[in-house]
Amino acid sequence: MTDNTANKNKLTDFSFVEGNQLSIDDMLEIAYNEGQKDVHKDFKKGLEKNLQTAAALSSLFKNNLSERKIRVENMFLRILTYSDFECLVLISDKDYYTKSKRWEAYNISRDLNAKIEDIDIQFSLMPSSEDVKKSSITSEGFYFKYASEE
Repeated sequence: MTDNTANKNKLTDFSFVEGNQLSIDDMLEIAYNEGQKDVHKDFKKGLEKNLQTAAALSSLFKNNLSERKIRVENMFLRILTYSDFECLVLISDKDYYTKSKRWEAYNISRDLNAKIEDIDIQFSLMPSSEDVKKSSITSEGFYFKYASEE
């Protein structure tokens, strides 16, 4: 004989459908799991939107640097949290070690970040060199590389 404790619980103005073999615990677990699926789906959708925004801002940052004759060699993007991102920007040695250009780049990044509310993105500048290894960058969580036009 099945212990059907759910049928022993009475709800105001409701009764269990005949033949119901689920306990209250079973019903709660089912509802919880379904809710988790919805939360996961919404989280994934929001993260993808935020990542797309971070990618678009990174491209805009690159364009702004190019307009000011600051040469971007490469860019990498990583997710820090649901709404926080970091873009590693490798610029030419000459531009990186020219203090005025480096400061101009940081000012551009600050201005871009001030105009958005949905996400926070940090732009980290680094001189480009032959010694920069892709494996070192990816080991730090930068899994997205800018797709150059070349």
